Amino acid sequence: MRWNGEWREFSRCRKELNNLRSLHDKNFSSLIHSKITQEITNDPGGTKTNQKTSTNIEETSESQSQRTVRCMNCEHEITNPAFAIEPHEHTFRNPAGFSFHVVCYSDAPGAADVGVPTTMATWFPGYAWSFAICMQCQNHLGWWYSGKDRFAGLIASRLIR
Repeated sequence: MRWNGEWREFSRCRKELNNLRSLHDKNFSSLIHSKITQEITNDPGGTKTNQKTSTNIEETSESQSQRTVRCMNCEHEITNPAFAIEPHEHTFRNPAGFSFHVVCYSDAPGAADVGVPTTMATWFPGYAWSFAICMQCQNHLGWWYSGKDRFAGLIASRLIR
């Protein structure tokens, strides 16, 4: 019975996340549109601005991908290597017998915290865990841990590092 309650909570949180993602996508699209419109307005011919804008977008995307940790499923930015905490990597086995190679970060802005934290079968004594899922594709990436501080333990094989 406890599982049914957790599943309902997970489903509710997933719906909220989809609503937030939709709002974020709309805001981001309008911001990009405003920036491009502003640059085109500053260059009446439009030729130099369009070339410059596309080059800047390509350069930014390439440099961002080199210094970010992304979701393996959809390539959404999850965190930054600078947020890595030590000890950084661990391998654990859950009660069902599945092993996970986990990498720890002090923050993971691209991973949503889903569910009610629990200390049941926690891998870090003194910390409660809840699910960490990708904010874009909702793929399970690992767990958020809360205790004396808060951090994300993310499954290494589900990330592009």
